[in-house]
Amino acid sequence: MAQRHCPLDRRIPACYSGAMLLPVIECRWNLTPGEARLWQRQLAAAVRLEALAAPPRLIAGADTSYNRGSNRVAGAVVVWDTAERRVVAQASAVVDTPFPYVPGLLAMREAPALMPAFAALAVMPDLLMFNGHGTAHPARCGLACHMGVVFDLPAVGVAQQRLCGRHEAVGQAVGDGAPVILDNDPVGVALRTRRRCNPVYASPGHRADLAAARAVTLETTYGHRLPAPLREAHRLANAVRRSFTPCKD
Repeated sequence: MAQRHCPLDRRIPACYSGAMLLPVIECRWNLTPGEARLWQRQLAAAVRLEALAAPPRLIAGADTSYNRGSNRVAGAVVVWDTAERRVVAQASAVVDTPFPYVPGLLAMREAPALMPAFAALAVMPDLLMFNGHGTAHPARCGLACHMGVVFDLPAVGVAQQRLCGRHEAVGQAVGDGAPVILDNDPVGVALRTRRRCNPVYASPGHRADLAAARAVTLETTYGHRLPAPLREAHRLANAVRRSFTPCKD
């Protein structure tokens, strides 16, 4: 059976009327894996890699949490003020996502829970940061690319594990890094953010470049392995997930 064509639709869904952070394309999550891969390729073609116009002050960190084997996903977004080093806004949502776990298509499970959380924010961020990959992805379109294109905002991904490509050994000093190479192209950077800890993998998602992904990551770790926006989003996502997880006797 032929796959349905899934072009990027520039209409804003009515459900986001009145929200501060609006998607600029129609999001289609009720797809088969084959259709999702087609849409992923179209999103990848829409990714723009460019230098940031200015250092971001407000960074929206986004993460999800769910129980193994469950389709119920908690999505959390926190806005981190880099000048004051504190959370200035946060929002969460719980969504049942029927899309199965498919390697390389994790965005199809996580993005539906993040969309309403972003829509509920009372503050407009300068940059989006995701616990996941951007261009350092086999299709060069991880979660940070998906969401960056959907909102047409600067976005970066910071992941704890390498998903594709290769890199040389990373030095032990904070700030040491090695480019992640895929098909002879640098798609991300393995970055030492804390001594005696494994590197993280930073990559641009949209309207950012590799230098921006590296700089924003290093500037917001404050001595930890993960950037503060993602640490705070992780805490919130887990708290929301625990709220709907049955207690064991």
